[in-house]
Amino acid sequence: MPADAPARYEIALVREQGALSPIAITGGEGDRVHAVSRTGKRLRLTPDRILWPTGRSLPAGEEAKVAEALRRFDAAQDARAAEVDLAGLWEVLAGEVATVPIEELAPLWRPGADAEEAGVLLRAVVNDGLRFRLAGTVIEVRTPQQVQESLARREAAQREEALRRSLVDWMREGGHEPPPEGAASHLQALKDLAAAQMMPGHGDPGADLMQDAGFEPSPRAAFQLLVDRGVFSPDENLYLHRYGLLRPVPRAAREQADAVPPLPSPWPGGRLDLRHLPLLSIDDVETTEIDDALSVEVLPDGGHRVGVHIADPGAFVEDDSPLDRDAHKRATTVYLPERRIPMFPDRLGSGPFSLVAGQDRPAMSFLLTLSPEGRLASFDLARSAVRVARRLDYGGVDDAFGADPELDLLRELADGLREARRAAGALMTQLPEVSVKVDAEGRIHLKRFPSRSPSREMVAEWMVWANHAVAQWAWQRRVPMPYRHQDPPDPPIPADLDPTDYVQVLLNTRKLGKTVVDRVPRRHYGLGIEGYVQVTSPIRRYLDLAAQRQLAAALEGRPPPLDDAGLRELARHVETHTSRAAIAEAGSREYFVLKYLGGHAGATLRAFVLEDQGDRYRVYFPDYALRVPYRARRRLSVGDEIWLRVEGSEPRAGRLRLKEVDRPTDPEPAP
Repeated sequence: MPADAPARYEIALVREQGALSPIAITGGEGDRVHAVSRTGKRLRLTPDRILWPTGRSLPAGEEAKVAEALRRFDAAQDARAAEVDLAGLWEVLAGEVATVPIEELAPLWRPGADAEEAGVLLRAVVNDGLRFRLAGTVIEVRTPQQVQESLARREAAQREEALRRSLVDWMREGGHEPPPEGAASHLQALKDLAAAQMMPGHGDPGADLMQDAGFEPSPRAAFQLLVDRGVFSPDENLYLHRYGLLRPVPRAAREQADAVPPLPSPWPGGRLDLRHLPLLSIDDVETTEIDDALSVEVLPDGGHRVGVHIADPGAFVEDDSPLDRDAHKRATTVYLPERRIPMFPDRLGSGPFSLVAGQDRPAMSFLLTLSPEGRLASFDLARSAVRVARRLDYGGVDDAFGADPELDLLRELADGLREARRAAGALMTQLPEVSVKVDAEGRIHLKRFPSRSPSREMVAEWMVWANHAVAQWAWQRRVPMPYRHQDPPDPPIPADLDPTDYVQVLLNTRKLGKTVVDRVPRRHYGLGIEGYVQVTSPIRRYLDLAAQRQLAAALEGRPPPLDDAGLRELARHVETHTSRAAIAEAGSREYFVLKYLGGHAGATLRAFVLEDQGDRYRVYFPDYALRVPYRARRRLSVGDEIWLRVEGSEPRAGRLRLKEVDRPTDPEPAP
C-alpha cells in the first residue's frame, strides 16, 4: 500500500441498475474518485455519481477483502431497510408536500438519524418504489392515485411472473397436458421463437423461457418442445405464426358481416340491368369466391361484345368501415395446402359478394366491343345487376370445347387477342402446375394440371384485356389508379424461346423484374400491352377493391377516394402483405410436396438440371413443379435430363435425399 494511501476507506452509496450499492472510496485523481465495488471491481467515478456518504468506513486492504466487507455491509443495510415503516411515513406526508430532502425525511423516521441511517432510509425508498420516488437526494412523495396505479402495475407484473413460472414448470414436466390458463402471452413467445428463421438475440422472451426450463434456446428446440407438448402438430405451418396470418376477425367486423343483406338496397337501383345476359363463370371445382363471369353477344356488324363481369363487394362494404379495415389489414386471401385464410369472412366472400349461379348479384361490368376482325374497338364499364346462368369448371370447359357454341366463340375471340399480344412481344410460357391440398386427416393430395389448359388460357386472356381496357379508360379520364408495369429484362429474353422448354423458361423468367405500381400507365413487358391495372379480383385482393372504388367514384361523378399519394401508400402496404402471403403459399406447398415424396421412398423421378451452384446443383421435377438442391457424384450440365430415386425427405430443411439412377426402360407414372 502506498505511504499516502488512507488507512480506512469511506463507504458511500451509488445508484446501480436501479438499486443502491455500496462502494469503498480508495482515493482520487483530478476530477475522478477511485473506488472498489462490492464485486471487487475497480471504479473511476465522477463525484456526481456518489449519491450518499454513509459516514461509515472500513479498513484499507486487498480488494477481495474490501469487497467482502462491502457485501456484509450491503446485506446488513438491506435487512434494516426492510424494517422501515414507509407506509406510515407516506401517510404523514401524502397531500402535505410534493418533495422532501432526505436530510428532513430521516429525522421524521428516526429522530437523531445519522448519515448511515439516512442511507438505510434511502435504500428502503428505492427498494419499495411505490410510495416515494428518489430524484438525487430529494424524495418525491407520490399521490394516492399514483400509488394505486403503481400498486396495480406491480400486482399485474407479479401475476404475469407467476404465470411465467407456471409455464416454465409445464415446459419441464412433459406430457400433453394443456398449457397453464392465462399464460397465452408467454406461450406466444415460445411460438414466435419456434417460427423464427435465425437464432434469437439477447433478451428474447422465448429464448429466456427455454433457458429457464433447461432447454436449448433455439427455434428448432422450441418447435420440438411445442410438438412434444401437443401445442404444435409435427406439420405445423410456421408461416402462420411468423407472419401473423391467423389474426382473428375483430368483433365490430364480425357484427357488420352478420348484418350484410343478400343484396344492396335499393335493388337494382341505378345499376345497368344485365340480368338478361346468360353469364357463365369458370373456376376450379372447389372455388367458392367467384370473382368473375363472362358473357358474349354477336353484334349486327359482325363484331362482338364480350362482358367481363366482376363481383362488386364495395356495394356492401363502405370504405373505412370495420369490415373494410379488417380486409385492408389482411390485404389478400391466403391459399395454403391445409387451409384458406380469406380477406373477407367466408359468409360474405362465398355468399353475397360471390357471383353465385342463379342469384342476382351486384357487379362491375367491363364491356369490350370487338370489331369483326377481332380487335378491341371500344370499351365501356358500368355498375351492374347480373345473374350467372352457368357455373362451370376448367376441366369441364376443356371437355366441352367443340360442342358448346358459346364457349367456342369466347375461346376463338380470346385466341385472337392472345395472338395480338404475342405479336406485340408478350411472353408466353407453358409450365406445369400442381395443386397441393391437405385434408382434415392430414392426407396430402396432389392434382396436376396440364401445362396448357385452353379454358384457363381463355379466362386469363379476358381478365388481361379487361384490366388493360380499364387502365386506358381511367387514364383518359385522369382517374388515379394503381397502374402496373414491368420493364424489359436486361439481358433480354430470346425471341425464339420455346415455351415448352422447362429449363429455358425457368432460367429466362428469372430475368424478369418485379411488377411495379405507378401513377401512370406504362408498358407491361410480360403481358405485351400498354397500360394495365388489376381490378378483377376484389373479393381476395384489397388493391383490386380499392381500384374498383376509384372507378365507381368516377362513374358517379364523385372525387376518387384516394389520390396518387394515397394509392402509393396503399400499394406499399398491400405489397408487404401479399409478399408474405406468396412466401407462405410457396413455402407451405414445398413442405407438403417434400413430405409427400418422403412417403414415396424408392420412387424414380425425372428431373432437369436447372442450375450449377458449384458444390451442388438445383434440379427441377416437372411432375411436381418442384425445385430442390442435389449433390451429384458426377459432372452435370444445365439442361440435362436425369433420373433420381427418392431416398427420403427433410421437409423442414427443404431437402430431398436423392440418388441418381439409370433411365428406366419403362418409366412408371410419377406418384
